[in-house]
Amino acid sequence: MPDKQARPIILPEWDLPLPLMAQALWMACHTLASRPTRYHAIAAHHCSLIFHKKSHYKLQLGTPSNTLYTLDVCTFHVRYQKATMAYLERFEPPELPTGTSTLRSQLELGMVFHARQVPPSPSTVRLLMTYVITTDKAAREYVTGCRRIQDHMVAGGGIQAFVEGIGHFENCINSVKRALRALGRLGTQPDGPVIDRTVRKLAQSKSKTITNLRDAIEHMDADIVTGEGIPEGAPHLLTIDKQGDHLEIGTHQISIIELHGIVKALYFAGSAIIQALPTPEPSADAAP
Repeated sequence: MPDKQARPIILPEWDLPLPLMAQALWMACHTLASRPTRYHAIAAHHCSLIFHKKSHYKLQLGTPSNTLYTLDVCTFHVRYQKATMAYLERFEPPELPTGTSTLRSQLELGMVFHARQVPPSPSTVRLLMTYVITTDKAAREYVTGCRRIQDHMVAGGGIQAFVEGIGHFENCINSVKRALRALGRLGTQPDGPVIDRTVRKLAQSKSKTITNLRDAIEHMDADIVTGEGIPEGAPHLLTIDKQGDHLEIGTHQISIIELHGIVKALYFAGSAIIQALPTPEPSADAAP
């Protein structure tokens, strides 16, 4: 007779090839019970148990054609458990309206088709290119981070997508920090482009927030050792709050909307700088 008090096998929502998942289930069966008739099962994602004959159930993984095992069970209590990370209640970030047009592509096209001229000073050119590349990266990392977190939400809790998304947001914050610094130095160059006053004020007001986040990310190992800067219950790695509104680490945080606004402002400021680069004056002997 099967043991009615048998312990359940709990399978997480693994994203594994079907044969590997079946093998893992079979190994778990032999670990928790001496014979297949002694356990209750909790079906994992992509698993289903279908009544087959008098006391038989077919374990199916994926589609009905992928039946890998038949379990001989008399007393079988089955329930479906969809594992969710259950960390975010929602995640609805604003989108960046950059499309596929990067600042780098705008600069290159402007130089090729409109003969736009970069500043004469090599240091100013290098600062401009640094600003263009880091702003493009910040936008790219923001978009990719949002997509990976959304993948996590749609998949019902895949931790890999969540961790990867957070990694992209870390890169975004680091790139924003570099872009803000390059923009500030670019505005002090004698031959530098004119920086919009609104953008300059934004850069000044958000610089401290971004710097604190970046420093917390880069130096959290020291804070962990000393115990400073990490209140009880505060995250020691960058993460997103449960409501899906803020990125946070230690005592520092920034809203997704605020980060989006900074990246968007940097992008449009770069686009305006590129459009304002001078083009050659028409020669006096040019044909009318």
